[in-house]
Amino acid sequence: MLVNPPAPKVPAFIQAAIDNPARADKQRVRDANRKPGETLALVGLKPGDKVIEIASFGQYYTDILSPAVGARGHVYMYDLPYLDPRFGDPSRAFVAAHPNTSFVTGKFDEIDYPKGVD
Repeated sequence: MLVNPPAPKVPAFIQAAIDNPARADKQRVRDANRKPGETLALVGLKPGDKVIEIASFGQYYTDILSPAVGARGHVYMYDLPYLDPRFGDPSRAFVAAHPNTSFVTGKFDEIDYPKGVD
């Protein structure tokens, strides 16, 4: 029985997205505990992927996902309506600055999610 399996190898494109100098320091300090490279390597993220991010408020993962999937990929960001007053404008600003992202609020069990995502 393997108690502590080795962490997956983090591909260079994911590491580059994590190391992106445009990422805010307040996000970087969370990396040690969140292990974004290992997490995204584990799920098999690839350039060109179309991904859904539930509870995207704060854009911690979105800020890594957007450059990692690249211009041919897309990040569909979803948040609950009650979060819009606090996080809606920053999410819409993120989308304006990252053309491979979109943002929608709605009840997660009622949203008509896009088809053909990875």
